[in-house]
Amino acid sequence: MKAMTLIRQNHEKPEGKKLESMRKYFEDLITNIDKFSMNDWHKIFRMLVEFQDTDGSFNLLDSYRIESDCAIYYCYEPTYIGAALLMRILLLDKDVFTGKEDVVLRNALRACCARKLSGHGYDWLRDMINAVNYFMACDVKTFIELYPKLCPEFTAMFNDIQLLFRNRVKEEKFTGDWGESYEDDIRRIDAYFSNHNIFVYGTLMKGQSNHDSFLSRSTYVGNGKVSGYEMYDLGSFPGIIEGEGDVIGEVYTVTDSELIAINRLEGEGSLYIKTLVKVLLENGKELFASVYVYNNDVRSCPRINGKYGSDEYVWYVSYGSNLLEERLRYYIQGGLCTYNNRNYSPCSDTTMPKESRPVILPFDMYYSNYNMGSWENSAVSFLDLSHPGKTYGRAYKIKKAQLDEIHSKEGKGTRWYPECIRLENIDGIEAYTFAGHEVKNKEPFSKVSAEYGIVLFKGMKECYPEMDDLEIFEYLKSR
Repeated sequence: MKAMTLIRQNHEKPEGKKLESMRKYFEDLITNIDKFSMNDWHKIFRMLVEFQDTDGSFNLLDSYRIESDCAIYYCYEPTYIGAALLMRILLLDKDVFTGKEDVVLRNALRACCARKLSGHGYDWLRDMINAVNYFMACDVKTFIELYPKLCPEFTAMFNDIQLLFRNRVKEEKFTGDWGESYEDDIRRIDAYFSNHNIFVYGTLMKGQSNHDSFLSRSTYVGNGKVSGYEMYDLGSFPGIIEGEGDVIGEVYTVTDSELIAINRLEGEGSLYIKTLVKVLLENGKELFASVYVYNNDVRSCPRINGKYGSDEYVWYVSYGSNLLEERLRYYIQGGLCTYNNRNYSPCSDTTMPKESRPVILPFDMYYSNYNMGSWENSAVSFLDLSHPGKTYGRAYKIKKAQLDEIHSKEGKGTRWYPECIRLENIDGIEAYTFAGHEVKNKEPFSKVSAEYGIVLFKGMKECYPEMDDLEIFEYLKSR
């Protein structure tokens, strides 16, 4: 980040170029927030604190006694941006404030309340939308949920703004005083405040008993990890409490009505307490989400250890080359695979599967990534999670410690199989497969090499001996 020296201008004789340059600098800061490192944020914090006026604002001019539209542009909007950036810094690392958030941030937020984010004259709605966008970019919804009492006036102001945009959507009032349409902006702002991220780790996960009833229409964000909690077996469902471990789960975006239903299911406020936590997603990004923390004694309950529970085994369900057990052996025990001439390192535990069985996956299988991986001149198998269908799979009962290592050998990156998908339990033991929710370019069976096709065919023959050769060939060809 390129630093800039900010000098508040005399409102009677401003340096025009300097004034415009500072205004653009503030806009660039809010536009590029996702590109900043923590070191950048520390610099931004020091710069803002040094520039902040005694009333908490970040006015670029030394007086409000100018034309109203100029006051909005050079005084109020820079203040909104400065306050939003400070708010973002507190969410990222509250230690940066060294206990000064009550002074620095509260004063900035109070300065934002002077006009209730409303603009000037007939452009009041346009300017309010711009101001709300600044705060949304810095995750004002999470901030208010975490720090509602830091500046009560600011919290109350945003509660009123949420209600204003919600009512405009209900009444379909999308135009400004000039007759111009703001429908897309109004709907987007209402959706932002009406949707919520939740982190689930038990019966609401994919393949579990409550998932389809409560989350089948929700937006899946990704798998993630919450640190500082421990999971316990409460009988027919798990619960987490604060502790020293990590909890693996899934993140979804839900609507207001869906959240109310889930709160009711979880007994929020009595059996569980909904708590806002920071989640580390598998792609390395962090976000805040609500999680349900158990609100009773767990001393008589067994703790669930490890990523895949306390059982020694999990089921790994394959639908591609690992249908053939000989192929999977190279992943587990290492060696030069005779089918693709690739050498594999062994898993830390080289125990072969305890058993295997056929499993039907309720999604379509397709081919993609021609000539991109370990199978030269071939497309390989993927699951289309967006399309219900029927894919022949094979479940292997493997040591739970092997699952992550096999996933790494298959490819965890976004180009391959970024997610470990939870399936329905098999014989009471958790089952997983590897896939991704983003559908890749689908390629015809003609892009499948003879070597890869032979492995698929032999795997199908081994797992589904009742199918004749023609049936297997027609199935593989039709994908």
